[in-house]
Amino acid sequence: MLLSEQKIRNAKPKAKMYRLRDGNSLFLQVESKGGKYWRLMYRYAEKQKTLALGTYPEVSLAEARDLAYKARKTLASGVDPGAQKREEKRQAVFSANNTFEGVAKEWFENNKPQWTKEHADRLWRRIEIHLIAEMGKRPIAEISTLELLEVIRKVEKQKITKGENRVKRRGGTDVSHRVLQTVSGIFNYAIVTERMTTNPAFPLRDGRALASTTLNEMGFPPDVIERQLAHAERNKIRAAYNRAEYLPQREAIMQTWADLIDSLVAKKGNVVIGKFGKAA
Repeated sequence: MLLSEQKIRNAKPKAKMYRLRDGNSLFLQVESKGGKYWRLMYRYAEKQKTLALGTYPEVSLAEARDLAYKARKTLASGVDPGAQKREEKRQAVFSANNTFEGVAKEWFENNKPQWTKEHADRLWRRIEIHLIAEMGKRPIAEISTLELLEVIRKVEKQKITKGENRVKRRGGTDVSHRVLQTVSGIFNYAIVTERMTTNPAFPLRDGRALASTTLNEMGFPPDVIERQLAHAERNKIRAAYNRAEYLPQREAIMQTWADLIDSLVAKKGNVVIGKFGKAA
């Protein structure tokens, strides 16, 4: 006989745990202390298993039946619903523990030794004011290009003073470009450490800004990067000198950048920073 809401509400605890069956291997487990738990019995790989579906009344009878139906469909497709539920829970915990703020702090601390204190302080203020304030609590893997674009556009428009400590939120195109460079570096780090698979900053970008950020992270000397990415010199004599300056290292940069682009095409957009040669 199938269960009803009235029968479930009237079920009282006994000295020992007992079960009220609903059919199709779904039952309500009534504990001696009064707790009521939905369970589904099933077999997978020749083993008898039990799937927890929540507690009553938080999960109603109709909801428990729906969950049991979905679990049976999962089982019919050849997947263990219990294992699937554990993986979904693991992924949820992983996302919650890998927020943008957490990964940004990790990226910052890893790179901090190579910066001057003044530069590090200025960079962290930029991250804190423009990025963490907007999406710090978001799981980094869930941040989309559209969401990031809205943040960058807001930076361009900002020119206000916020809070009692009068933290200035200066905006403008120059600041937004710097913020985009920084956030791209954070996303690249998240990819390398397997917290996300694609860089949402990649489609936005000023190509020189992205190249500068990426090549710096690869370990190329900043002076060489700036020379390679510099705009064309109109003075012919100076242009000839600039072409010759750092030539071997600049050739290495171009080869590395070409390898990176090939990898992006092969992997359909996945950025794999860190598997390429660094400058000598």
